[in-house]
Amino acid sequence: MNLIFKAVLSMSLSGALLILVFLLAGWHLKGKLGRQWQYYIWLVVVARLLLPFTPEMSLMGRAYQALDGMRAQMVQSVGLRTTEGIGGQTMQENRPAVKNSRQGAVEDSTRENGQSSVENGAAVDGLPGTAPDADIREIDAGSGFSLLEGMILACRYLWALWLAVALGLLIRKITLYQSYVRYVKAGAEPVSDFALLDQLAVTADQLGIGRTVELSVNPFVASPMLVGWFHPCIILSRADVSEKEFGWIAAHELTHYRRRDLLYKWLVQFVVCLHWFNPFVYLMRREMEKACEFA
Repeated sequence: MNLIFKAVLSMSLSGALLILVFLLAGWHLKGKLGRQWQYYIWLVVVARLLLPFTPEMSLMGRAYQALDGMRAQMVQSVGLRTTEGIGGQTMQENRPAVKNSRQGAVEDSTRENGQSSVENGAAVDGLPGTAPDADIREIDAGSGFSLLEGMILACRYLWALWLAVALGLLIRKITLYQSYVRYVKAGAEPVSDFALLDQLAVTADQLGIGRTVELSVNPFVASPMLVGWFHPCIILSRADVSEKEFGWIAAHELTHYRRRDLLYKWLVQFVVCLHWFNPFVYLMRREMEKACEFA
């Protein structure tokens, strides 16, 4: 799973660069490209954000190599500090105690007086370069290992956070959409105006749509919309619309259906959930939604 997360990071970085290029190109070529081109050209970015094809040495690959090199250097440096601390302590423990004749005389006299254990303990504690310095080095090495292990552990299980947030966002979007569709259909009433129904059928035939599209009205929706894929239905905000106005509404919503814009939008929503940590995907979604309506 960690390899999948690395692939997602690589796709997200290259996708962000493509989004910047497309935004700059769109501002520069504004008015020179058709509405449909402005809409469907974003499929290139969507494909890059979904398909994990990369060259042998990508930008993220170099970044991973640099991180691995830094981690290896940190491990090596902490290991050297630990080895030096243990070696210094061993040398000091193995260093023979230097005794002069006076110290020997003092020790002999204390043994005779029965105080050898107390005096020897004081003499050992007073020797320079004893255990406290080695203990400090061991603490420093141990803290270095703990920090390094914590960083490695956090990076190793970062994919779990990404996956949990991505699944949570996707489930939330699906649940909210289903609830909204149920709410809209629950308050909708079928249109009984035969003139509007005939005009809807004629427009569907002109656009090559063989499926029956229902027509309902719900005064609580802000604007006309198309809901449902297997059972498409156009929801009007009011029933008293002129034939000319309804002609434009029907053509607009049926064009959405013919071009499968609903599936296209859900594909974009899936990309946003997959790359939720990338702020550029939200810019892409906003531009695609505008281009979809204009197209």
